[in-house]
Amino acid sequence: MIGEKLNRPLKILKTTFKIIGIVTAIAGSVTLIVISIRLIIDDQPVKNPIPASISRVVDFKLYYPTQLPKGYYVDQTSFTVENNSVVFSYRNKQDVVIYFTEKSNPGSLTTGGYINANMSNARVLTNKYGSAYIGTSLVSAPDPIISYLAGGTWVIINPSTSLSIRDLRNLTGSLTPISQ
Repeated sequence: MIGEKLNRPLKILKTTFKIIGIVTAIAGSVTLIVISIRLIIDDQPVKNPIPASISRVVDFKLYYPTQLPKGYYVDQTSFTVENNSVVFSYRNKQDVVIYFTEKSNPGSLTTGGYINANMSNARVLTNKYGSAYIGTSLVSAPDPIISYLAGGTWVIINPSTSLSIRDLRNLTGSLTPISQ
């Protein structure tokens, strides 16, 4: 009888530890599932946001990034065409904006001349469509600026704030032409 009384608290303790173990395992599994779903949602490539009405009125290929910095989305109200240039932007909840200006390469544009006149600390990045120069704007320092030449298109990207080099590379490296 005394042995049974001593074993009873041990049984309760063992049962309590089993319950705690099961609850911890379930909580861990749920956490992993939530994190996995979040990563899948965040890593979805961006679809072409450029309206057909915009692409029809220009005579050059338009490009858009398929990877954006976390939290950014296309500003659907930002699309304009002026003097055969397309301007649009992406923004985040803090209203930080990444501006895109796309125009036909005027032919007289020399990358070196533009780079030397408009940016410092330029780094070159290429993808399968063209070459980009990422540097610091001499006009609005310390903001970054990206100049991207792909075939007959010149894309200028002006983030309104400093983005990480990783974000700039992902943004530029993922530029993809829309199918017209």
